[in-house]
Amino acid sequence: MRSVYRAVAVFLLLAFLLSCLPAVAKAADTSADGDEAEVETESPELELSPESGTVGTKVYVTIHGFISNQTVEVYFSDITEPVKTWPTDDYGYLKTGFRVPEYPAGRYSVVA
Repeated sequence: MRSVYRAVAVFLLLAFLLSCLPAVAKAADTSADGDEAEVETESPELELSPESGTVGTKVYVTIHGFISNQTVEVYFSDITEPVKTWPTDDYGYLKTGFRVPEYPAGRYSVVA
């Protein structure tokens, strides 16, 4: 039963943290002739589906806004080895998945 509470807590915490991130950042770019243009850059985002589950639950990870063809490592909590390592595509997008590992009850984060 601890596993259920642990997994639910992990994904609720991550969902909260992700909701705090800005989706788009804006910057001004000045060309050599002094003309200024506004440039929008996408902040990297990580989405989980489902956002809660028990040990062994398959969690799908969608990542976008990363550098194209960059190797991304997905970590669960403080595990020193990534649960998944995969390259992004030409657009900085990646969809992959992992299973919730056996871990004591508690709140955990998923980071890339």
